[in-house]
Amino acid sequence: MNDKAIKIVPITDAKDHLEWVKSINNTIGDYNVIFTNDELTEKLFKKQNVEVINVPLLDREELSGTEVRKRLELDKDWQDLVMPIVAEYLVKINASDRIKSII
Repeated sequence: MNDKAIKIVPITDAKDHLEWVKSINNTIGDYNVIFTNDELTEKLFKKQNVEVINVPLLDREELSGTEVRKRLELDKDWQDLVMPIVAEYLVKINASDRIKSII
């Protein structure tokens, strides 16, 4: 895999699982592997003979979006849970205030 180009692509959601897979195929074009920890996603792509690689989740109790949002809401320390560039972005967009406004 070191010799191959890797591209991370944001994918929008769809109302139907098969429509979602079609959307991915149309957006990305040719691909031969996906990375996921979601069982349904794995099943859908294995059905299409796409290699699925599960990425181990490390320190799941703390390193999760849920934990980051909870800490942002409660004004607790959260910066150590994300990469510095992500922390910078969350501060820039006032993520704490945004989360508080929807909870």
